[in-house]
Amino acid sequence: MLTLQRRDEIIESAHQYALDIESGKIVACKWIKLAVKRYFRNIAEWEQRGIYFDEKKAAQAIDFFSAFLKHTKGSFAGHTFELSPWQAWIVWCLFGFYKEDDTRLFRRAYLKVARKNGKSTFMAGIALYMLYMDGEQGAEVYSVATKKDQAKIIFDEAKRMIKRAPELSKVYKAWKHEIEVEETSGKFTALGSDADTLDGLNTYLAIVDEYHAHKNDEVYDVMASSMGARTNPMQLVITTAGLNLTSPCYDMERDCKGVLDGFFDDDQLFIAIYEIDADDAKVEEYEEEEVKKTRFGWANPENYIKANPNLGVSVKLSDLIAESKVAVRRISKRREFVTKKCNIWYNAPDAWIKAEHWNASHWPVDLEELKGRPCFGGLDLAQTSDFTSFSLIFPMDDGREVLLSWQWIPEETVEERISGGLHTLSYWIDERLVFTTPGNATDYDAIEKFIKWVAVTYNLKHIYYDMYNANQLAGTLNEDGIECTGVPQNQTHVGEATQQFELGILKRTINHMNNPVLGWMANNVVLNRYPSGLAMVNKNKSKEKIDGITSSILAKKCLMEQNKETPFQMW
Repeated sequence: MLTLQRRDEIIESAHQYALDIESGKIVACKWIKLAVKRYFRNIAEWEQRGIYFDEKKAAQAIDFFSAFLKHTKGSFAGHTFELSPWQAWIVWCLFGFYKEDDTRLFRRAYLKVARKNGKSTFMAGIALYMLYMDGEQGAEVYSVATKKDQAKIIFDEAKRMIKRAPELSKVYKAWKHEIEVEETSGKFTALGSDADTLDGLNTYLAIVDEYHAHKNDEVYDVMASSMGARTNPMQLVITTAGLNLTSPCYDMERDCKGVLDGFFDDDQLFIAIYEIDADDAKVEEYEEEEVKKTRFGWANPENYIKANPNLGVSVKLSDLIAESKVAVRRISKRREFVTKKCNIWYNAPDAWIKAEHWNASHWPVDLEELKGRPCFGGLDLAQTSDFTSFSLIFPMDDGREVLLSWQWIPEETVEERISGGLHTLSYWIDERLVFTTPGNATDYDAIEKFIKWVAVTYNLKHIYYDMYNANQLAGTLNEDGIECTGVPQNQTHVGEATQQFELGILKRTINHMNNPVLGWMANNVVLNRYPSGLAMVNKNKSKEKIDGITSSILAKKCLMEQNKETPFQMW
């Protein structure tokens, strides 16, 4: 049995950290500020929300680190593991909030922090705590990753901690492939990403390491489903930013940011995203003494603490500054620095709209309020088996615009697209962001029926369509009283609309409703820019499908021209 001694100064640092974020004393990114705001809301409204805070349990979890754990590597080796304030706050939240039925509030957590901020050591401590000190009989703890060697990083750190602490060695037995607690029949091991080997688990804690590297969500889902028999299980995702914007990690992060932004609730999900803000990461061209220069926002040392909360402890500011100077000079080093040290998802150099700008251009809208409101359509039909897209733009009273977009794909092509790497497609279909039509080719009848429903539901003024493949459908719609106009896809006809759509996203005047399919397509766009200053999307050079963007630009053009030619009354 391990005995803890309460250390009030560390416990107090957890709550003080939140206070310091709130006051601005500690520099933090938007998402940590919102996470702290959520923390204080839980405290202020716990009676209404049916939750309470168990300070004793939260304090016990924090005390465990300094009472029994020691660092095992580098200059800190042999020193007591004193949680940094940001770590103490996370532990305080995870182990302190409970629901009225005495079960843990936070069952899942998404933690994103830059490299070298002590993620593995921190997770190893949480794993050891939940393996024994959390009081669960037969606790099964797993660290999982795409490769077993990655999963073993946390597991091996936990083994080293046990070997450095005689008191821990009396309770925890560290074997080659497993850590065991005989008293409670608990075990901790590392697992690779072969989902077929994960059946039959009864997981109490799953730590999904470097989730950005996971190509699909099979491992995450298997671990989640293995917790059903537990009363207080927890699944922690710990990761840095990555490169793949179709990965389940990027999709999860978008969802987390939606929670923090208040678009929807998920009380069981704890979120801590440490990254440089989008505005801090901007790359801007400027002139100085008639010489064109580039300013790299992510090279500003004042912002590094936003992605590196352990700055001054395990991360040295001088090292980050030195690395940033190399990244400014050498393009080949830039991607690594931006993703792993600034902790922001990196787009390819030829990307049209950066992810951070796209993600910022949405806000809550009651869809019921759009019914009967004037809107303008854009249609991009697939030739056979590709995506088909239909978009609507609604001009709002405040001068901003709301964009709705729907996609279709033939049912028989879905599995091929998923196996080809578009793993989020199944989720998009489940969420009715993408509709399937029977067979292996686009069913235009289904799209026609949908557009007719739109015309009845909304005040659809006009539709612009890509002339390449939609003339027959457009003719049918025109016969039914839905006005459609074909638009050639060249800079003369769509250049200005493309420019205005881009500006609308950058200035946050177009609300894309946080549509992940549109976000994926926006990231796929390669743009042709012309000396005139106009631009248009290049379907042939774009790395994946962009149909939703094409239909959105057509809707934007329709709004610009129809609104200009025939001013209309809003009601």
